[in-house]
Amino acid sequence: MIRIIFIIVCPLFIISPVFAAQDEIAAIEKKCIANRLAIKKYHIKVKIEREFFDEADQSNVRCTGLQFYYDDQNRRCDTTYEWYNPKLTSDTGRYVQMVVWNETDKFQYRWFDGIDEEGRKSAFQAYSIDDKVDRESSMMEFSDFRILGFSTSGFLFKVPIDDIVGSPAKKNIGMEDVVLNGLNCKKISTEYIKTGASVCYWIVPEKGYSIVRIEGKTKEGAVEWTELDVEKDAASGLWFPMASRMEQWNNDKLVWSEKLKIDVISLNQKIDLAYFTPQTMNVRVGAAVIMPPISNEKFLFWNGENIVDENGTVYPYIFKGEDGRQKRLIVCSVLSAVIGLILLRQYFREKKRTNN
Repeated sequence: MIRIIFIIVCPLFIISPVFAAQDEIAAIEKKCIANRLAIKKYHIKVKIEREFFDEADQSNVRCTGLQFYYDDQNRRCDTTYEWYNPKLTSDTGRYVQMVVWNETDKFQYRWFDGIDEEGRKSAFQAYSIDDKVDRESSMMEFSDFRILGFSTSGFLFKVPIDDIVGSPAKKNIGMEDVVLNGLNCKKISTEYIKTGASVCYWIVPEKGYSIVRIEGKTKEGAVEWTELDVEKDAASGLWFPMASRMEQWNNDKLVWSEKLKIDVISLNQKIDLAYFTPQTMNVRVGAAVIMPPISNEKFLFWNGENIVDENGTVYPYIFKGEDGRQKRLIVCSVLSAVIGLILLRQYFREKKRTNN
């Protein structure tokens, strides 16, 4: 009888700490994700330094800066590029590509200011995102910067924030207390089921459960890591990276590296809806406009305020932020009042005519 009790009870003492550790890891990961998802709006600027060490990856075009505007419904990303083409110029060329997703008027806008590496000037483009397929394809152009530090490749890949951290698609999970760069960390190690890669991430509870390093290694031996310097945003009380460093190695050979310097303009503060409209995109007056299917039949242009055809007809009405909404409401109210007066006047005329 004593043996039976021992056999039943003993495994419980062995297994319980394992389950307790798994619950603690899950709770830490949940807090880590919650800190980022608490950011509902953001406006940030990013300076980028990238260096490629493999000739196959060399390019005459490089991204040097980003500016993000993000709220619950709208997106905007301004990307600054530098390029070099000795056939066109002996100097370094520059252009800024702006892409806006506007949930209010159901359009995505794209424009780049300058000349690209092939000497082409881009037309201003406006695409409907009212259709589900259009929406899904358009959203592929945007990365959510909140993922920085949750992916070993920085924010380049468009994956959910819980694709690794907090994901059930992993095994062999372990955690230990370590010190990294003077910070007390919870180092979580796991194997990513989707790819078989091993992943480690260092979480600092004292800094809003922020990730300060994430490292991944594939079965083939390729290694990627990203380190982050996180600070607390005074206005929102949330922690966010102010700088990051990323490297990718293959067979002990450095393939490419990236450094980001991040300037947080605002977190969870109101963003003027005008930033998600063409009026703030510095589109050149007179620029040709591509807006399918209308532009297949008509020549369209940007007049500084709206998309118009050769006769000045507006295609379509473009929302101009809160001021525009207020003006539109005022116009509608005035028109409604005028129509009401006209109908009331006609009513009394008919009544007087009937009485006579």
